[in-house]
Amino acid sequence: MELYAGYDYVRYHASPRIVGVPASESFNANSGSSQFVVNRNNWLGLVGEFTAYAVARQGFATTHEVSCLFGPRITLRRGRVTPFVHVLFGREWAEDGFTFGSVSAFAVAAGGGV
Repeated sequence: MELYAGYDYVRYHASPRIVGVPASESFNANSGSSQFVVNRNNWLGLVGEFTAYAVARQGFATTHEVSCLFGPRITLRRGRVTPFVHVLFGREWAEDGFTFGSVSAFAVAAGGGV
């Protein structure tokens, strides 16, 4: 089993298509994320990931974004460097008291690392 906990920082640049938000406005998002991997064998693992973002904008309600994703991870275990790729599927929930209200949607994340 592998465990991960970390901090994420995202810088959003506003889309001119969002009503009520100036196109030049940008936002900072801070989050905590966690991930666990259960390795079924030397190359295949099952991943679970939970991430929660908070975007604070001056003069507006704080936006919250939460994702809960699961999926397979393929790992190449050769020596000291261990590259991997994974595809995760799940749900994304966001709540923004200013623009959208509360929404939930299907989510996909694909990536890799070492």
